[in-house]
Amino acid sequence: MDKILYCAGSFSTYNAKFVYTQEKDEDMFQKNKDIIELSAQYNIPLTIKVHPSGEKDNIAHFEYLARNYKNVKVKGGYWKWFQSAEKMVPRHDLVIIDIIRTALLPVMARSDVPSILYTKRVDLIKKWGLEDLKHILHICSNRKQLDVLLKKFSFGELYQPRQQSLLNMWFKKRETIQRWYKVGLTSMVLRRRFRQEWKNDATKYLTIDKLYKRIRRTIVPPNHNPS
Repeated sequence: MDKILYCAGSFSTYNAKFVYTQEKDEDMFQKNKDIIELSAQYNIPLTIKVHPSGEKDNIAHFEYLARNYKNVKVKGGYWKWFQSAEKMVPRHDLVIIDIIRTALLPVMARSDVPSILYTKRVDLIKKWGLEDLKHILHICSNRKQLDVLLKKFSFGELYQPRQQSLLNMWFKKRETIQRWYKVGLTSMVLRRRFRQEWKNDATKYLTIDKLYKRIRRTIVPPNHNPS
């Protein structure tokens, strides 16, 4: 078993996914540094799984941040199945995520691996009705709180959040994940509108011409030479 897996979120400036990340890039950068520095402080091996959106830039960013820390490994490889974050979770003792809207959340709800959500936007948890996330993972919003959790982990004393009734805990997990999906649906619609209105000229994202080209590509492959 490896120790900590940090699944870093996407930066809003890379792909205009401001409704996805919900935090300023400067806050994301600071969280990156906090996690790297505190893991080194407690001498805990840390694997950083970069976000596939802008993967090349993300790898360069984290390799620069971790250049002086021997306990840190940076990994990409989104298209390699065995290196996907979902496959890497069971091989670690602790998982850290830094955004609320991540596809790993349902994975963590089913997993026995303790998890930490490090977000500056705890206000969104209440706004979106996701208060029961605390039954799925530990939530912290600043370096001091993260320090407390990693210190516990270094002594082997960080466990999954628990309730008195395991059955009630599972139902709360399920209801929370359902609400989480609804939040994601709203974000997906907003992102699509954002792409459509990017040029601000009222043009639609998918036109008749684009649709025709897509259908034609399924019949005649690109660069097809009949001869």
